[in-house]
Amino acid sequence: MAEFWLISAPGEKTCQQTWDRMNAATSHANNLATNNKFTIPDLKKSVQANRRQQNFYLYSLSVVKKVAHYMADILEDSRDKVLENLLANGVDLVTYLTRFQWDLAKYPIKQSLKNISEIISKQVTQIDNDLKARALAYNSIKGNLQNLTRKKALLFEDQDSGLFSVTLFQKAIDDFRLKAKENKFIVRDFQYNEIELNADKEEMTRLSTDKKKQFV
Repeated sequence: MAEFWLISAPGEKTCQQTWDRMNAATSHANNLATNNKFTIPDLKKSVQANRRQQNFYLYSLSVVKKVAHYMADILEDSRDKVLENLLANGVDLVTYLTRFQWDLAKYPIKQSLKNISEIISKQVTQIDNDLKARALAYNSIKGNLQNLTRKKALLFEDQDSGLFSVTLFQKAIDDFRLKAKENKFIVRDFQYNEIELNADKEEMTRLSTDKKKQFV
C-alpha cells in the first residue's frame, strides 16, 4: 500500500493559493508526490491538544490495528488479500483517503470540536467492543471446528495416552496389528455407526458456515 502523509501547510491569502504553491514545489516541478486535498470544514472553536486527546489517538490507532489483525486471522491462507478486504465506508482505503468527504450528518460543524471528538470517541469504543465480541465468537467456532477435525483421527486423549482411528487396506491389517503389538499399541476393531458419522459431518458443516459468517 502507498504511503500517505497528512500535512498542514503555511497559509496564504486563500487555501487555493497554498494548494497551488505546494503542488508547484512537490508535484509539478520534481514529481516528489501525488497530492490530494483532504477536505475538512471550518470547525467551531479549536481546542489545544492535551494528554486525553493524545491517549484517544493512540487508542484509536490500536483499534484500527486490531481490525486489520482480525481480518488477517479470519482470512487465514488468503492473508495476502487483507488490503482489498479492508474497506472504509464501503470503499478501499486509498479511495477513501484521496476522496475524503466530511460526514456532516454524523459530525455537525455547528458543534464544538470537543463534542465532535467525543462522538468519534464513542464510535471507536463501540467498534472495539464489537470487535472483541466477534473475535471471541470466531475463536470459539475455530476451536470447536479444529477439535472436531482432529476427532477424525484422535478420538480421545488424556495425560498418558491417546485413542486414534486408523483406516487400512484389508491386506495390511495383519501387518499393522503385528507392528502395533511390538510397540505395545492396542488395536480394536471399529464399530461403524452411520448416524454418529453423519452427525459429525453436519456439525462440521455448521461450524464452517458459522466461521465464514464472522467475515461478513
